[in-house]
Amino acid sequence: MANVAYYISENYIKENTELQDNTDIKKVKRVIRNVQLMFVQKLLGTALYNDMNSYIVSGRSPVNSDYDTLMETYLQPLVLEYSMYKALPFLNWSLTNKAIVRKEADNTISSEVSDIKFLQAQYKDSGDFIGQRCIEFLMQSYIDGKYPLYSASYNSNLDDIQPSKESPYFYGGIYLADSFPTYISPENGIKIRGKFDG
Repeated sequence: MANVAYYISENYIKENTELQDNTDIKKVKRVIRNVQLMFVQKLLGTALYNDMNSYIVSGRSPVNSDYDTLMETYLQPLVLEYSMYKALPFLNWSLTNKAIVRKEADNTISSEVSDIKFLQAQYKDSGDFIGQRCIEFLMQSYIDGKYPLYSASYNSNLDDIQPSKESPYFYGGIYLADSFPTYISPENGIKIRGKFDG
């Protein structure tokens, strides 16, 4: 199996969330990988996603400031928020050889399902917001000549995913049809949907 390019580290998670230091990070790592496959790949498209992963696996060498900006400003916060959204129900549960068990500590009260759903909604809303800002950033950056793989040609390969210009999340989010009209670049005739001045 190829090296997995994790966009966020254990330290990044613990410094930027409410997770306790004694949380088993294995429960979150699987979710991080899935979030990157499900959300980030849909956001970037397969070509840019694969190139970004190669950049991370290479240790960010040679330095690409455009990729660093995309990673640090948008992708890491997005992966963090969606990972917490997806991991939250599983943090208190363990799969053992005998059963699925819920762990409880002394002097604690277990959360109700409604509490977990409330917290999930907070993380999802934050992830949706960051994802929408990322789409706007990528569309404008592409017009400015950056991230050429964002609008790479795709063949009929079923594994290729074209970047979503609508919403980073499959099940909801913001619909952009009215607020983001089609724009045709006068320089190269490329047709893109986006928010533009003029």
